[in-house]
Amino acid sequence: MWRAALLFAFCFPSFTQASFGCPGADSIPGLQMTDSAISFLVMGDWGRNGSPTQKRVAASMGMAAEQLHASFIIATGDNFYENGVSGIHDSQWISSYENVYTAPSLHVPWFPVLGNHDYHADPDAQVAYSSVSDRWKMRGRYYDTSFAIGPDSLLLVFIDTDPIEKEFLGRPYDSIRFRQGDVATQLSWLENVLATSHAKWKIVTGHNPLHTGGSRRHSSRTRKMRAILQPYFYKHGVNIYFSGHEHHLEYLKPPAGPTHYIISGAGSEARHVGKLKRFRRFAARKKGFVTMSAARDFVLVQFVSEHGTILYSHIIRP
Repeated sequence: MWRAALLFAFCFPSFTQASFGCPGADSIPGLQMTDSAISFLVMGDWGRNGSPTQKRVAASMGMAAEQLHASFIIATGDNFYENGVSGIHDSQWISSYENVYTAPSLHVPWFPVLGNHDYHADPDAQVAYSSVSDRWKMRGRYYDTSFAIGPDSLLLVFIDTDPIEKEFLGRPYDSIRFRQGDVATQLSWLENVLATSHAKWKIVTGHNPLHTGGSRRHSSRTRKMRAILQPYFYKHGVNIYFSGHEHHLEYLKPPAGPTHYIISGAGSEARHVGKLKRFRRFAARKKGFVTMSAARDFVLVQFVSEHGTILYSHIIRP
């Protein structure tokens, strides 16, 4: 026991236990935090009208957010199954969101991206909901924001991957879901945001994974998405890319390039994780989410199950 404690203190020198009260009583045993970091949660593929699994994940998210004093939440897309929302008064805003993520600690800014299921209805309805919600902060189909970490900063970039996929698949344009010129405009914007930022940490979130050991690992769509987006990440030093789409939890770090790839798509369902071994550091067919604590010199990643169990922890350094 003492050896394990000594090893953790050596590897995670600035972190302390973030548990309040007895383990398992409204707290997540072993969850680590630091006062000098900005902490946040990452969760995706979630909106299922308050299913039992979705509610269990939400309850654990509430505990983690309270323990870490989370500043915000990132949602990696497929926010409303099966067919998105039709407007700001769609009943799913209540059944899948407001009545599920009820913990006071989850009433912080939510920064979502759109997933493919969100495009089955009106994707701009999710943007519009920002005008009537005190926590849903989706300023556009793609957007960015930043936070100070002492004298440094954390850049968060949120992209819309569904039109990128539609374009290389040759899908027909329309006036609502897939407008001609959207992809070129978005990629030009992405280049500019990344190129002009001097942030210590650059984090991009999109729905589609660029690397995965799941069901899409051999997909030509995954390879094409990687070919389009990864050069921007390498060129501009993107540290982390969050995605969903695959319904599991996974962490991958290819040997080339600066970018760590984290899949958090298990907000209400879990599927097979495959057998990719080359540069996978962790994978679990578990429903859950990811916590992040970003300090000036490191980011602590913790994967958490729906039952509040720490599945894997890792430190990322610049």
